[in-house]
Amino acid sequence: LLMREVDAGMHFVRTLKLKQLLSHLDLCPLLERAPSLCTLDLTYGARKLGMEFDKGLFGMHMQDAASLASYLAKTHTLTTLRLRENLLTDEATATLCDGFVQNDTLTCLDLAHNRIGYTGVRRLAKWLALGASALLELDLSDNDIGGDGAAALGKALSVNRSLASLSLRLNALGDEG
Repeated sequence: LLMREVDAGMHFVRTLKLKQLLSHLDLCPLLERAPSLCTLDLTYGARKLGMEFDKGLFGMHMQDAASLASYLAKTHTLTTLRLRENLLTDEATATLCDGFVQNDTLTCLDLAHNRIGYTGVRRLAKWLALGASALLELDLSDNDIGGDGAAALGKALSVNRSLASLSLRLNALGDEG
């Protein structure tokens, strides 16, 4: 019954914001039913839990990243992806990059307020260096990038011709970064 209701309106959905996604379900079947989806804003977590706090409710798990990467590889309409405050790790970021590499429509990527470190940012840098990306804006604010991660990004940006805006605020880049 729910999927019938979802199907009735999905052709008209351009933006999907899920700010309190509790379940780590495979979103790919739902997202594929939205052929006009341009903006996807996901936050795995819960609000106002009080004493009912459970760490398992928060953050994107590896199977979530794999499902989203699968969708990213298939979509031809998504231009904006926001994955703020999802506790994204280097491993999840690398998995997402598998989808980014196959996507040529993404112009805005927001990965702020996560746990992306050197390994994850190095994988993002490899993607940026490929030059096939249409990415114009990248927000990596408040992650664990460090000086070596900034250097990897700098090297990628020396060959990337599309990125116009990069935010690295609230990262401890140091002098070498």
